[in-house]
Amino acid sequence: MNKPIIALAALTALTIAGSAFAEITPYAVIDLALSSTTTTGVKDKGLEVIGHGYKTNRFGVKGSTDLGGNLIAFGQLEAGFDPNDEGSFTGNAWARVAKAGLSGRLGTIALGTDWSPYDNSINDALDYQRLSALAGVWSRGTSAHADRGNNATTWTTHRSIQYQTPQMGALSAVVMVAPNDKMDGEGNYTTYYGFGLNYNAGPLALSFATEHVPTSIQNPTLTVGFTDAWALTGSYSLGAAKLFFGYEEASADAKVGAVTINAKDKGHALGIAVPVSPAMIFSLGYAYESTAGDMGVGVKVDNHASGIATQVKYQLNKIAMVYFGARQLVDTNTAGKDTTTNKYSAGLNFSF
Repeated sequence: MNKPIIALAALTALTIAGSAFAEITPYAVIDLALSSTTTTGVKDKGLEVIGHGYKTNRFGVKGSTDLGGNLIAFGQLEAGFDPNDEGSFTGNAWARVAKAGLSGRLGTIALGTDWSPYDNSINDALDYQRLSALAGVWSRGTSAHADRGNNATTWTTHRSIQYQTPQMGALSAVVMVAPNDKMDGEGNYTTYYGFGLNYNAGPLALSFATEHVPTSIQNPTLTVGFTDAWALTGSYSLGAAKLFFGYEEASADAKVGAVTINAKDKGHALGIAVPVSPAMIFSLGYAYESTAGDMGVGVKVDNHASGIATQVKYQLNKIAMVYFGARQLVDTNTAGKDTTTNKYSAGLNFSF
C-alpha cells in the first residue's frame, strides 16, 4: 500500500476514533500553479505546473474536547504533500504538526511537533507565502537556519514543550523548548528554545520572537555550534490598506574540527496590501538581506540579496481562490557578481 493511501486511511481512522471529541475537523490545502522561473546563467525550463505556488499543500485533522472546569484537551496532526510527485509527502509524515495539549484559564501547554514562535512571528505579520519577496530573500541568510526550528526537513520544531499565556489585554507570550533533542559532533545532546511576545490593539499588531537553534541540526557537517536569531514584525491597518514591516538579525557559530565558522546577517521587509474589491486584494512587497562572516581557513563572505514582488488574489468563494504573482530576486555574492531570478505564477488555491 502506498503512502498516500496509508495517510488517508490513517486520517479516516483518526476521525472515526475521535468521535468522543466534542469537535473533529479534517482540513486540507491544495495549491497548483502554472509558473515560469528564469535565473541568470541557468537554462530556461519554460512554463511548468508546480505545487505550493502560493501556500504549501497539506492535509490534517484537529480535535478538541471539553473536560469541564474551563479545561479543554486538544490534538492535531498535519502532513504536507507534493501533488506533482504522485501525492508524496513533503518531509516526514505528520512532521508539519503532531501535537496534543491542554488549554485553560492559565494558558495553553502542548507537546509534540509545531511551528516555532520565530516562524509564527514571520508568518502571521508578513504573510510569508511562497510568492512574497520575503520568502525569497530572507531564506538566503543565516536567519533561515533559525526559521527551520530543530527539524531541517520540515522547518518545524519537534519533541517540544510549548506554553502560551492567556491573553493579557493586548499582550500574549509563548515559550517553546525541545530539550536534549539532537546529538552534536562531540556527543553532546543539544537543546532548542524559542520565545515570542505578541501585541494586538486596534489597527496595530506587533510580534517579537527569538530562537536558539543547534547548528548541527541544519548542517550535520558543522559539528558544534548554534544559530541565534530574533525578529520584530508587525502590521498596521489604514482601513483602505494594510502596511507590513519586519526586521531580523541572526548569528551562526560553528566548527568543523579545528575550523571555526562565524556568520551574521541582517534583513528588513516592507509591504502593503490593498483591497481592490471585497473579493480582490493587490499587494506589493520588498525585502533585503545581507550576510557577512568568516567561513574558516581565511574564507570571507559578504553576500546581499534583495527582492520585490507583486501579486493579486481573487477569492472565488470561501474555499477557492485564484492568484497571480511576479517576483524578482537579485543575489550579489562576495565578488560583487549579481544573479537575477524572475518568477511568474498563476494558480488556484483550494482550502477547506
